[in-house]
Amino acid sequence: FMAPVGFFLILFRFGDSSCFLFVYAVAAYFFSHKMVRLILLAAPISSSLGGIAVGRIVSWSTSVLLGEGDQPVEKKETKSETKSKSEGKKKKKASSSSDESMAGFKAIHDGFNQASNSYEGKIVKSIAAVVMCVSLYMQATTFSTYAWRISASLSNPSIILKGQTRDGNIIKVDDYREAYWWLRDNTPEDAR
Repeated sequence: FMAPVGFFLILFRFGDSSCFLFVYAVAAYFFSHKMVRLILLAAPISSSLGGIAVGRIVSWSTSVLLGEGDQPVEKKETKSETKSKSEGKKKKKASSSSDESMAGFKAIHDGFNQASNSYEGKIVKSIAAVVMCVSLYMQATTFSTYAWRISASLSNPSIILKGQTRDGNIIKVDDYREAYWWLRDNTPEDAR
């Protein structure tokens, strides 16, 4: 269930490795959707994407809880920005349509950063980090318990099955083995 989160997280830092994971995930999903037996193709990429999601959540949570990155980052002016300020009166450039369309997102982003760097914002981020870590821990313990139970149920021999009665007693169902013994005892040796 963490693989879709990892899938969307790789889209935010898109590079060569993220591109490979993206193509692999799309191909595995496509082929496993066409034939159920090919769901095994999705196992490695699901594990990778789930690991990316868990890693980034834990990394963000620890950086928030340890207080890293609390200092405001000062924006340094580059030579081109200084030059454009001095020549601003001489040349006025028409702003592009992409800058205008992104102005609303930039305002929201700046407002969110300002709010999250306030005292109340830091408290909310710390609470969110603790909730995420506790949630990941609970999901990990649930998965571990499930994995141990499924391994116990799948490790039984295929001829002898374990069963449980209504009162909770565990019994071994060996009907198949007894049927093979009956065939061995009641049919001639050269029978098919």
